Amino acid sequence: MNTNTTPTKILLAHNWVQALKKCHWLIPHHLFFDDAHKVIAYCHQHKIDIIFANSHRLQDLLEKKQELFKEHNIQFIVNSRYVIDTFADKKLFNHFMVDNGFAEYIPKDYFDNSEVQYPCIVKPVMGGAGRGVCIVYCADDLTDIDRNKNIVSEYLVGAEYATSIFYQHNQVINHFTYCKTSNQAYYVLQQTGQSIVVEKCPTPFLDIFTSILKKATPDGESCQCSINYKIINNQPKIFEINCRIGYTLACFPDDFKIFMDSYVAALSAEAT
Repeated sequence: MNTNTTPTKILLAHNWVQALKKCHWLIPHHLFFDDAHKVIAYCHQHKIDIIFANSHRLQDLLEKKQELFKEHNIQFIVNSRYVIDTFADKKLFNHFMVDNGFAEYIPKDYFDNSEVQYPCIVKPVMGGAGRGVCIVYCADDLTDIDRNKNIVSEYLVGAEYATSIFYQHNQVINHFTYCKTSNQAYYVLQQTGQSIVVEKCPTPFLDIFTSILKKATPDGESCQCSINYKIINNQPKIFEINCRIGYTLACFPDDFKIFMDSYVAALSAEAT
């Protein structure tokens, strides 16, 4: 993806169209990934041989059908089944963090309504991008919450941080962190109508994040992820890890180019 050469064609999920319009070094193709054979036909039609899994749906499909895609000479790097399943399910993720000695780095879960301190936050066990998330301010609003489908946890006040990491062969290839601030004390980032200020910043706690990813990839598997957290008393409080890099990184074209250059380089190394 050198700027002196023709931009590289890459197929991605359909949800980053606007952000990638700024990436003039890239020819992005976008598709809704629901059928492997349809994706393969699209790649052949448009002479695309690289896929970048920028959504959970795409990560899931590539992992399940990876041999089929490779038979058609389509290149990609995908997270392991363990990472995809564990990071997508918030209950599994919390169990993973506790079982591996990282309990201090996640918000407190409330398993009984009598424990709750308000306001608290309710999130669907599965899902992302703020869908179904709500802030609850009193006990009456918790009565209809299905605990099998949702988790209830402490609300953390302060700026949100998003760190996207490309991890491979037991080391961090690159990492990018952005701080997001709001003028509201209590908010769901994707739902707030107020202005959100996004700024790039140095990555804090990289040693902690590396330790977490090492536990998630015990055999040195690759991992592309976005760690979302707040900083409380000089410690990260991680409320989710997405099994794909963050959308915010795609909104910073120079940073995203560095990430994608390393991704393409890793593909080339795997092919040799």
